[in-house]
Amino acid sequence: MTNEIVLIYTVCGSVEEAEKISHTLIRESLAACTNYWPIHSMYVWKDDLVHDSEVSMIVKTTHEKMAEACRRIQELHSYELPCILTLSPTYVDPSYATWIIAETKGSVSKDSSANNRELATET
Repeated sequence: MTNEIVLIYTVCGSVEEAEKISHTLIRESLAACTNYWPIHSMYVWKDDLVHDSEVSMIVKTTHEKMAEACRRIQELHSYELPCILTLSPTYVDPSYATWIIAETKGSVSKDSSANNRELATET
């Protein structure tokens, strides 16, 4: 079951962008869960050394949904060239893997009124 689970790593320009991408992926059953947190980045972009505040994000999904999830991240992302990397874990707790697989099956209504209230308040 471990080989069915994939992690997608990306970096967003803001918490709001990470939340928007997360909400879309989960609502569309392309991910079971996301985690995001602020980071400091340093990189070369168009011949300039850049120091930036960004938001790292891990997306938990299945191998079956990986390509579509990556495509949606690309579509929703504000960066001209977003970092989108996939990682294959060497171990996933079997119960957790079962949960990820179940949450990414088909199209489910994941817009609970509680979640909608939270998102509406934050935007």
